[in-house]
Amino acid sequence: MKTLSSPGSFKQNYLFNFIWESPQYIFKFLQFSAIVLQLIEVVILPEKKMPIAMLILGILQVSATFSALRSRQKINQLLQKISCCSHALCLTDGKRKFRMPIIAYCCGLFMLNFFYLLMHFYSNRRTFVISIVINSPFFSFQLQEYILLLLDTVIVLNAITQSLVMTSLSGYYGFACFYVRVLLKKLELFTKTARVDNHQQVIPTYLKLVGIVKCLEDSLCFSAFVIVVSSISGLFHVNYSMLFVSIDGYLHYLIIVTGEIYFSTFLVMIIVPASVVNEALLSAKQTLISLPVKISQHANALTMVINGECLKEVSLTLWKIYKIRRSFIISAIGTLLSYGILVATFDTMKNPCIV
Repeated sequence: MKTLSSPGSFKQNYLFNFIWESPQYIFKFLQFSAIVLQLIEVVILPEKKMPIAMLILGILQVSATFSALRSRQKINQLLQKISCCSHALCLTDGKRKFRMPIIAYCCGLFMLNFFYLLMHFYSNRRTFVISIVINSPFFSFQLQEYILLLLDTVIVLNAITQSLVMTSLSGYYGFACFYVRVLLKKLELFTKTARVDNHQQVIPTYLKLVGIVKCLEDSLCFSAFVIVVSSISGLFHVNYSMLFVSIDGYLHYLIIVTGEIYFSTFLVMIIVPASVVNEALLSAKQTLISLPVKISQHANALTMVINGECLKEVSLTLWKIYKIRRSFIISAIGTLLSYGILVATFDTMKNPCIV
């Protein structure tokens, strides 16, 4: 909504303008309420490990939202730059091909989130939490009903805000990367077949694509980092629940499968598109370096321009800390297994009956 300009007639009418911007206000209110209620949950519940972890993730997601809002002008300009490069490379039908996958991605994740939330209220885990609250000496009988209402409200608000933040940001990031990769491959093919009469637009188009990648990196690298951290944390939580929450028939496995698909999709949607852009950018650069050999008439001028402007290192990273590669998925799985075994060992030592 922040990247869209309201219709001209809406700006002149205060009521219409308020209605147009109301989703932004509602979303901010939901995020604020989720953080406040999560903080209350941390304070009042005797078991604090899970509430604190959820609070930290909630704060990270709010930070990612504000980071994206601060960069909304760059995000809006990014689409215009991609459109400009598409016309330069005669790739005008690409947007139509991506339209249906974008809609399917968003609808699919919203439905997964809804089913996961719905199944939670009928799961054995919720029954376990209710029994903890009822048997806790910290809460009076009159207070237990409000505590359970608070816990359910926190679950609902976290699910809604998490789905809106992670689906929108990961979808934008992932599909923008996929489209940039298509443009880079198109440019690479054009460079390989370039001739004396049409090579002039190769370097300017490459520099525009490098600028797009740099803009994407500057505006959404922190958001990508938060989504990856949240996804790995979600996968860890789902797998931990599979091991240490008593089995509740087919519903238990259905919740596990839904959670695995839900969080894995976010992880893959960041890592795979960003890694293929980094690979395509490197491949396009290597092809560009060989251009002076093909256009020998302008070899000196092309070599000078390429060495001066086209050899700068640009790549997509996680918060400018880690250059994104496909191998990160394997590393993440290894980390999940290692920490899972470690936590399982500690829990088994603490409560031998858990085995």
